[in-house]
Amino acid sequence: MDEDLTQGQPLSRNPAIRAVQATLPALVAENLQELRDVLRDSGDEYQRAVAADLLPYALAKAEIVDSLREALTDNDPLVRSNAVHGLTALALLERSDAGSRVRVSPTWFIDMLQSVTWTDRTKAAWALEILTQDRDIFTLSRLRILTRVG
Repeated sequence: MDEDLTQGQPLSRNPAIRAVQATLPALVAENLQELRDVLRDSGDEYQRAVAADLLPYALAKAEIVDSLREALTDNDPLVRSNAVHGLTALALLERSDAGSRVRVSPTWFIDMLQSVTWTDRTKAAWALEILTQDRDIFTLSRLRILTRVG
């Protein structure tokens, strides 16, 4: 992959893109409440998708988890996809820095595997692949329960 998600936000390996991304935390900090409001209330799906894409650059990462979790149920597939992307980065931060106070449940992605929308399922599978690379017991046990034939 051409980005690093371990800092709780997407960071490109391309230096030019990463330089632009380095400006985003200050921009998000200045507009955090507006971004949350847009994500929750805007009638424009493009604006909601941009807000979901930008929120992971917030400095207080634990404060944006609920907004992105709620975006997983947005009517627009791009909003949901951007929310999964951000939440995956936040989940990786949670694993590497317990002091971050970030809490992302893998069950949010597992639930998306049942979606009727193909992009939801593929994005959720992508997130779960990343989150199970280290053989995380909790995530793997939740997947086993979900896939157990009754």
